[in-house]
Amino acid sequence: MANHRPRARNRRPADRAVCPVCQAPVQAADPEFPFCGRRCKLIDLGKWFDGERRISTPMEEEDE
Repeated sequence: MANHRPRARNRRPADRAVCPVCQAPVQAADPEFPFCGRRCKLIDLGKWFDGERRISTPMEEEDE
């Protein structure tokens, strides 16, 4: 039996990622990174405006 380390799950090379909106592959060099395009970027922005996305921990004095 070969002596090898198990491969980590969800590990991708640093230059590859997936769009957080549609899960399409994205290259780090893409101008809209981490999104695949302008449409997904605007969809994500709309979710922030609608309150679907938010930062869950309150800011503390040290965070400022």
